[in-house]
Amino acid sequence: MTMETYVICAGPFEESLAIVGDPDFTSRNFLECRTYIEQIVREFGPPPGNAFLFIQTEIHSFGIFRNVAVRFNSDDHEEVAYADAVENGSPRWDEISLDELGR
Repeated sequence: MTMETYVICAGPFEESLAIVGDPDFTSRNFLECRTYIEQIVREFGPPPGNAFLFIQTEIHSFGIFRNVAVRFNSDDHEEVAYADAVENGSPRWDEISLDELGR
C-alpha cells in the first residue's frame, strides 16, 4: 500500500479565507478547515477505504497555518478518484458552512 497526501486548501477556492497576520487568524483558520472538511463530506461523501481527510498544520514565519488534506492509498482506484475529486474541491461555501462560519 502506497499512501499519498494531497494538500487541498483551508476552504473553497473562490472564497476569501483567513489571512496570516490577522489578529484572529489562528482560530478562524482552524474553523475554516474544520468546516471545509464537513462540507467536503457533504458534497463528495465520506472517504472510501483507508482514505481520510484531516487538517495539516504547517509552521510559517508568521505562525501556524492549517490546510485541509486528504491521505489515500494510491494503489486503490476508488481512493484515488475520491482524492482527485476532493483536490479540485468546491468553489464556494455551501449554506450549512456559511451558517457554521457565522457569515
